Order: sequence, then C-alpha cells, then structure tokens
Amino acid sequence: MIYFYHNIIYIINFIIYNKMSVKYWYYQINAREGLGGFADDVEYKSDNFNSFKDCYKSYINFFPTRYWKNLRHKYEIFVYVNDGVEHINKADDGMLYYDNPETEIGITDYEFDEIIKDITKNN
Repeated sequence: MIYFYHNIIYIINFIIYNKMSVKYWYYQINAREGLGGFADDVEYKSDNFNSFKDCYKSYINFFPTRYWKNLRHKYEIFVYVNDGVEHINKADDGMLYYDNPETEIGITDYEFDEIIKDITKNN
C-alpha cells in the first residue's frame, strides 16, 4: 500500500514539475456584444497549444461574429507561457504586437515569417 501512495506522489510531482517547465500558447478575445442600448461582456479563451504555429493558425481562423452576432468592441491578446510565466501580447485581427519575439512570443522573426508563408500558402 505504501508503494502505491509513493507512486501516486511521484506521478503528481512529475505532472506539476512538467507543467511548469512546458511552453505553450493560447489566445483570448474579450468583447462587448449586444443589440442597441444593451451590451454584455463576453470572452473566448482558446485551448492551450504546444506550438506557436498551431495557435496562430487557430487565432487567424477564429471569427468572433460566429459566436457573437452583435459585436460592438473586441480586445485580443496572444499569450506565450514559458516556465509558468505568461507573456501577454496585444493582438488585433491577426496582427501581433511585440518588441522581442524570442522572449515575448517564443520564436524568432525568421520562424514567424516562415509560419506566415506556410499558412498563406496552405490556407
């Protein structure tokens, strides 16, 4: 029985440690939606992605008007998480705003350019 509990503790520690040391990306859309005179705050948060490319492709293929018919305003963020630290970047209709791509979005400018070329070619 002790061996069983020891294994459970080992597995939990392994999961916690690995979750903290993993890189992943997600995006979030915060919006105001409603008919004239009325508006509600709404939010969409994507799944976590293991690659920048998959996350960015999902982001540019996300159309808020599919979820919210009376969209009034939206605020978009693109988030890179590295070792548990979130790097939040403003985004707007597929455009990401950052100063240092390696620390703020987790890839180089060259890699980003190659991803844009690939997505453009395959979309």
